[in-house]
Amino acid sequence: MEFLFKVFIWLAAFTAVLAIFSLIISYRKKIKIRDKLKKIDSESKLIAIDELRRIIKKDSYNFQAREKLADFLIENKSYLPAIKEYLVILDHSQNNPKIDELKYLNKIGQTFLKLQNYDEAKKYFLIVKSKDDLNFTANINLAEIEMSSNNYEKAEFFFNIASQIIPNDAEILKPFALCNYHLNKFNHAIIKFEKYLKEKGEDSEVDYYLAYSYYNLSKFDDAIKYFNKLKKTNEYNFEAFLMLGIIHLDQDLYDLAIEDFNNALLSGKNIEVQKIVEINYNLAECYLKAQNISLALEHWKKAADIEPSYKDVQTKIDNYSQVATNSLLETYLVGSVNQFIKICQMIVKYYITHFSVLKGGNVNFLDVKTTPASSLEILSEVTSGNFIETYFFVFMRSTTSIGDMALRTMYNNLKEKKADKGICITAGTFTDSAKEFVESRMLKIVEREKLMEILNKLGQSLKSKNR
Repeated sequence: MEFLFKVFIWLAAFTAVLAIFSLIISYRKKIKIRDKLKKIDSESKLIAIDELRRIIKKDSYNFQAREKLADFLIENKSYLPAIKEYLVILDHSQNNPKIDELKYLNKIGQTFLKLQNYDEAKKYFLIVKSKDDLNFTANINLAEIEMSSNNYEKAEFFFNIASQIIPNDAEILKPFALCNYHLNKFNHAIIKFEKYLKEKGEDSEVDYYLAYSYYNLSKFDDAIKYFNKLKKTNEYNFEAFLMLGIIHLDQDLYDLAIEDFNNALLSGKNIEVQKIVEINYNLAECYLKAQNISLALEHWKKAADIEPSYKDVQTKIDNYSQVATNSLLETYLVGSVNQFIKICQMIVKYYITHFSVLKGGNVNFLDVKTTPASSLEILSEVTSGNFIETYFFVFMRSTTSIGDMALRTMYNNLKEKKADKGICITAGTFTDSAKEFVESRMLKIVEREKLMEILNKLGQSLKSKNR
């Protein structure tokens, strides 16, 4: 009995030693594997992947090695094998509290994003969100997914949550600002874009959206500042010059606009045909406003050669081709205000002399006034003996078709001024409704052909006087 007891003691001691020895070997093995994993970081990816697979083959429960393998597979763009490895780890998360389930759900979602499989990615991020509504990674990725589908309102919802979780995260600022921009929330976009630039430094894409944000808010000085920055870049210089030209044209800074549009044509590579047409049309408008009809015609013709039906380009060419051959008509349309007033007064005298019942009477100008629409109103009086007639003239610097609304306004003014007759003169035409309106009223209309006839007579008269 004593012998058996000694044998039992000896076996127990041997078992304990064996267990300790096994633990030491296992520990050393883990240390050895951990050291191998650290060394893998500095080895080539393919060698690292083979080494990790050998480790997993010997120990399928080595989740550290399996995660490392999946990470390397992603770096090697082997996305589907990487997802399989993450799924294996995820399968054991219920029985292993050390495995962070949300971490691997997010990793799977992010890998599907790299595959551009947005539906699968969204599914995994929504699972994370169902388990943790305030998970930053899930919310920011869901926002990006909705952005890719142009679902900006949904994207904004997720961005708002993400920004509440990490309020000062610089990485959110740019995509969140882009989301605001596409929702036309330009003020919100500007705040985030400018904060992003302060945090991250120069970014041409951000400058681009800032320029357009300010432009859409009609804050043109700020827009110009950013477009001026963009014109120095290769990526955005064409569009920057184009937009600067548009802004300067709207501001009546025609020389600057001409310079900008020409720079746009010089700077752009592979410019869209439609953009070339637009630029030439705008250059023509600049030259027209700058009173250079010959150059305006040149650029309208360039636009028409590419796209004959663009806007009113054919009408412009037809109208101003005639103008280019008639200096007085050119002055009427694009001369200075003083020149315009002078020529209109000449027309008034000619009209009254040739068409008034009081021919040969004295003509006095009672009131001469320009309007916000760039037209001119002249209230005149003709006297002959004891007879007096007042005429209310309206001159329109337009080559387009005038409707009845303009004549209705003129007729109301005529009655207020108690004028006897009203004459509306344009370098364009009148619509049928406008012609119908004047039929039974003390109104006369003069269209382009009649105006040119009057101007030709005046031109001949001036030439004969100068001989």
